[in-house]
Amino acid sequence: MAIARETKGGIDHDKTLSMYGQYVMNTYNRLPIVFVHGQGVELWDAKGKRYLDFLAGIAVNGLGHCHPGVVNAIRSRRAC
Repeated sequence: MAIARETKGGIDHDKTLSMYGQYVMNTYNRLPIVFVHGQGVELWDAKGKRYLDFLAGIAVNGLGHCHPGVVNAIRSRRAC
């Protein structure tokens, strides 16, 4: 499972997974999915398929994706 940011040219699913395998330590099996967008407990992959995020809590917290309160708090933080 990889996370990619969509660009003007779109997402190259296979290239993203290849780079993910090259640069991320293989500590456990990954799913062949490239997530590009999240909102709350929903995620979308590079092919437009929607998923429910049941993995929240594995090495992260369970706040969801793009929660407005969290996004605003991060955006309002001034650089030191």
